[in-house]
Amino acid sequence: MKKAPRPEFTLPNRPQLADFDRLKEQEFSQVERNPDYSDLSDENLVLLLVATESPARELVCVLIDQPARDAAEIYKQAVAVVRAPVPEALRMLHQHGATVDQLRSIIRTRIKLNAIYAELRKRFDRLPVGAALYRAVVGRPKGRDALLRSLRVERIKSFRQAKESDQDLRSEAVEAAWQKFSVMYESAAENVGLPRQVTISSGGEGPRFDWKQLRKSEVNASLALFLPLLRGDAERLPEKVHQRLRDHFEKWNAAKRAGMEFSLFDEEGSPASEPEIEELIAPREMAASLLKVAEDRWGERGGAFVQALSEGAKVAEAAKVAGVSRTTANKYTRELRRYARDQGLTRD
Repeated sequence: MKKAPRPEFTLPNRPQLADFDRLKEQEFSQVERNPDYSDLSDENLVLLLVATESPARELVCVLIDQPARDAAEIYKQAVAVVRAPVPEALRMLHQHGATVDQLRSIIRTRIKLNAIYAELRKRFDRLPVGAALYRAVVGRPKGRDALLRSLRVERIKSFRQAKESDQDLRSEAVEAAWQKFSVMYESAAENVGLPRQVTISSGGEGPRFDWKQLRKSEVNASLALFLPLLRGDAERLPEKVHQRLRDHFEKWNAAKRAGMEFSLFDEEGSPASEPEIEELIAPREMAASLLKVAEDRWGERGGAFVQALSEGAKVAEAAKVAGVSRTTANKYTRELRRYARDQGLTRD
């Protein structure tokens, strides 16, 4: 049966949001059924995801690029538009010169991405830890709660409330999971032999966007994220996290037997020190980046801790604002500094 031709669509001279909503609805109405990607290997499914999204992302970058804006911010906005082509985003692209055909291509990209993500969700159905980590990585609502459930520590209780709260103990479990996953991610990145993260050229000589290198970075970052999760590597994390907690409790017992206290989160058992993180968080861009990391890893308390630091509080003051112990605050500080170093955001 011959497929009906695509209906014509023209935008009025001064289009309203409703016009872009109609365009989107028209494109979605053309979908007869979603393609079946169940026969693709995990690697090929991830490669299809990147190959589908990259051209639309590049188109949006070209449309909205402005020399005065940071190239990385342009790229992030393009990612958001392609993944959520809402009427407001479509109108913005039209104001930057996008044609109806270009808007249609972006909407069709989202339709194809829906089918790819549907297949990914099916594969994650049998991988609760992998699914929870992915949700946390991409910042989905309740991602941390899902991770706690998948690690089977959502109801863990502290019997030393004067020293650490239930929330502190759960944060310890989440941090252990993130550290183990970081090792998996870096190992996967090394195996595919490409740079470990998406890199954007900004400033200096040459073009604003090195598309060839950017595509390599996108492929690598996607494979390094998805493959360990889809292979089931992360499903062993609950056992490792539980062992981390057993070690944690043993430190308490050792300190009690010796009649002394030391930092429960320092692997060498040395007293916790207070790094000068206030200076690190001072720049607005750094504060925003670390705020998201803290919220993803430690929830509302982690976010409140970084927010207080960004507003000029010292570590001890920020700990009180967030309602966490000084031991937990020192742990937050070390992990945030480690994240900043790993991301190349600081040299120390």
